[in-house]
Amino acid sequence: RSTLSPSSAASDVYKRQGIKVILTRERDEFVSLGDRARIANRVGADLFISIHCNWGKRKAARGTETYFLSEARTEWERAVAALENKALEYEMPEAKAKDVVSYIIADMIQTEYLKESQELAHYIQRGIVKRAKTKDRGVKQAGFYVLVGAYMPAVLVEVGFISNPQEAKLLKSEAFQRKVAQGIAEGIRAFKVKYE
Repeated sequence: RSTLSPSSAASDVYKRQGIKVILTRERDEFVSLGDRARIANRVGADLFISIHCNWGKRKAARGTETYFLSEARTEWERAVAALENKALEYEMPEAKAKDVVSYIIADMIQTEYLKESQELAHYIQRGIVKRAKTKDRGVKQAGFYVLVGAYMPAVLVEVGFISNPQEAKLLKSEAFQRKVAQGIAEGIRAFKVKYE
């Protein structure tokens, strides 16, 4: 799995839209799933958007899908969440009772933002598909650990498949990254208009 690296082009898109972006990292380094949400909480972010690249066994798999935190309904949703959550093996080699309790409490708090997260996911999905012309794989729900601790509307975007040679090439393109950034910005703007 990999995350899109922020390009200067994408940063410019958000600045022009009046969106202040706080990155969890600016270079290729590991930041734990829990720390990513903690950063958003610490700075008082209004939204949490985790941007990723997808992977599938079938090289033909392609397209964009956006997730919000809720129980997975399909095998695919469970599989994608399991792959993303695999990083927990490195973060929490031994589960402790207090970690489980913290997870449950965080999940209860996140439930408050369920409706807003679902709507944000729809707006962002629509924006990316429209701007970047990616295949629309839809809005889905799953138990992504990275979203659990975010105390604001939160989504996880799987921009495209790095296992698909054509999409892998696109994902490296600054022009494509700019289109994805524009799509996300449009989704944020539409969400903001509805809630302000």
